[in-house]
Amino acid sequence: MKALFMWDAQGGGEAEALVEAAARMEAVAPEREASAARDPEAAAFARALVAGAVDRREVIDPLLDAVAPDWGVARMAAVDRAILRLGAYELMYTDTPAAVAVAEAVELARQYSTAESPRFVNGVLGALAPRPAGAGGAAHTAAAPRGQGGGA
Repeated sequence: MKALFMWDAQGGGEAEALVEAAARMEAVAPEREASAARDPEAAAFARALVAGAVDRREVIDPLLDAVAPDWGVARMAAVDRAILRLGAYELMYTDTPAAVAVAEAVELARQYSTAESPRFVNGVLGALAPRPAGAGGAAHTAAAPRGQGGGA
């Protein structure tokens, strides 16, 4: 999330530079974050999420705008925007269960953003999350099929 926030704050750019910045951040991560960075599989997944969120932002951002019309991507707080891009990517392009992806994003919002952000993040990602066919009718998917195109 921090690498994506940093990338966004610097005006975007190439995903390669972002992945390199994320790797540098892992090397100097505080102890509580360093334990996750020491797990090569978790670190690789995190890098894939960040790179995927950047690569797919042209798909993700309009979807975020659609489900949060009063708080479009351009108007969102930068931390919330980074969290939502990561969460949306994880929902749309990985095999992570929707409830897990949303819960992880809400926890990031709780740790790094405002008191209102966890509820906001939950609502936005909840609107994007696929719903099973038995939950209120036909299956709902707000975006691309899961498990396609992200390398994660």
